Amino acid sequence: MKKTYKHKEPESIPSVAESIAPYGTARHSHVQGDDSSGKEKIIEDTMSVDDYFDELISLVHEDYANL
Repeated sequence: MKKTYKHKEPESIPSVAESIAPYGTARHSHVQGDDSSGKEKIIEDTMSVDDYFDELISLVHEDYANL
C-alpha cells in the first residue's frame, strides 16, 4: 500500500529583511552651540577600561571565594 501526498504550495514565501532606513527625515533636532558641559559630564561619569576590569576581576574573585 503506497501513500500519496498532495504537494501544497505555500501562500507566501517567508523572507527576512532589514527595515527600510528613513533617509532624509529628521527624527530629532540637534542644537548647535557650546556642548562642553555635556562632554565634561560624560567624562566625569566615565570609568577607565583598567578600572572597569579591575573591579570586574575583584567581583569574580569574591564570587569564587564564596563557593
